[in-house]
Amino acid sequence: MIARLFLALLATASFASAQTSNEPGPPPASSLIRTQAPDFSQWVIEYQYPPKAAKSDDGETNDLQAMAARDPAVATLLRKNNDLVRQAASPRLSVVRVTRTGPVSHEELAYEDGTTEEHGFTGKYRLTRPDRKAKISVVSSARSTGSDFPEFSWITRENFTGGSKSGGRDCITFQMETDPMRIDDPGMYEVLLERQRAKEGGAEGTNTPSGEKTQVFAVIDAETKLPLTLRMGKTSRRYKFFDAPKQSLVLPPEWVRAAEEHDAAHRLLMKPVSRP
Repeated sequence: MIARLFLALLATASFASAQTSNEPGPPPASSLIRTQAPDFSQWVIEYQYPPKAAKSDDGETNDLQAMAARDPAVATLLRKNNDLVRQAASPRLSVVRVTRTGPVSHEELAYEDGTTEEHGFTGKYRLTRPDRKAKISVVSSARSTGSDFPEFSWITRENFTGGSKSGGRDCITFQMETDPMRIDDPGMYEVLLERQRAKEGGAEGTNTPSGEKTQVFAVIDAETKLPLTLRMGKTSRRYKFFDAPKQSLVLPPEWVRAAEEHDAAHRLLMKPVSRP
C-alpha cells in the first residue's frame, strides 16, 4: 500500500515537473547577445532562401520589378523607396566570411549569381572592392563602432521564448513579429523609421516603414552570447564561429597600397598653401 502511494506521488511530481519545463523561465540576467565579436575572431554567415518563383508565360519573374510593371501602385511605392528598388535589382547574399584581428579585418560577400564584394579595414581606413577585377577604393575612415550583428537589434527580454540545444550547446531563443526591413537592412530601417515618426508626430508605436510584418526567430549561444540562427519567414541564416586566428591579419599588398595612396593624397590636400 505504501509502495503504491509512493509511486503515485512520484508520478504526480514527474507530471508537474514536465508541465513546468514546457514553460520558458526568466531570461538571463546578463546580456542577451554580443553586439561585437571578439577582437580576434572569424565567422561565416550562410544564407538560405526558398526556391525562386518560376517564370510566368510572358517570361517575367514574379519579383518587385515585374510587379511594378503590372501595378501602378507598386511602381509608385518603388519610386518613393529607393531601398526596395535596390533590393529588387540586387542579387541575394549567399555567404559572408569575416576575419578580424584587432583593428585589421577582411570581409568577403558572395552572392547567388557568383559575384563577390570585399571590404578591408586597416585600422585607419575602410576600403572596398565591388568585385575581384574592380579598383579598390577608400569608403570611409576607421571601422564602424556599431554592432557586428545589427539584424538582431530587435532582441529584448520581452521577446525571450526560452532555452534550447543546438549542436550540443545550451542556447536561448527569441521570437517576435517585426518589419522585415529591420533584418534585411537595419541601417535603412532606422532612417525610414525616423522619417516616418517625424511625419506622424513622433508616434513610438510606428515601427513598420515598409508596411509589412513577419515572424522572426533567433537562436543565441547561451555562453558566448554569439548568434547561431536567424529565421525570417521562409529565409534563414546560420552563423558559424571558428577558432580565433593565431596570427595578426595582413591585408594583401594592393589593399595596403590603396590605403597609403589615399593617405598621401589626404596629406597633400591638408598641406597649408605657402605664400609667395
